[in-house]
Amino acid sequence: MSGIDVVGIQYKGSGPAITELVGGQVQMRMTGALALAPHIKAGKLRPLAITSAKRSPAMPELPTVAESGVPGFDVSVWFGVFMPAGAPRYAVVAVNERIRKMLEAPELRQRLVDQGADPASSTPEEFGALVKADLARWTKVVKATGVASGDRPGP
Repeated sequence: MSGIDVVGIQYKGSGPAITELVGGQVQMRMTGALALAPHIKAGKLRPLAITSAKRSPAMPELPTVAESGVPGFDVSVWFGVFMPAGAPRYAVVAVNERIRKMLEAPELRQRLVDQGADPASSTPEEFGALVKADLARWTKVVKATGVASGDRPGP
């Protein structure tokens, strides 16, 4: 979306990647804020922007990528609970309700925020729509970049 050309470096986990970032061997990294928080607080790393559509409650002073000049940019990490496709509707609704109630608990919400999350719940239908939209969106990205085949279009 920004038109920049970056070279992705594959690491065996976040630990080695963060070590090289802090050590100056790589210039940037896109990763979860929680893993970088100690280095940010120590002044060893400087956050530039958050990739979600809205600012994080954990770092409200950090602008979004969209606010920083790439309108429409939204790369959000989400977690969800899946059940077998044939699960009875009553079971899906019951699990969803229990998860929603858990996420309403102030202590759990705060723990999630402290870890860099923005806790939210949805209906099974809303979550299904999110999954379908993300699959369509990322399928286009994979095809456009050639990442699945190992080929990358030139600049």
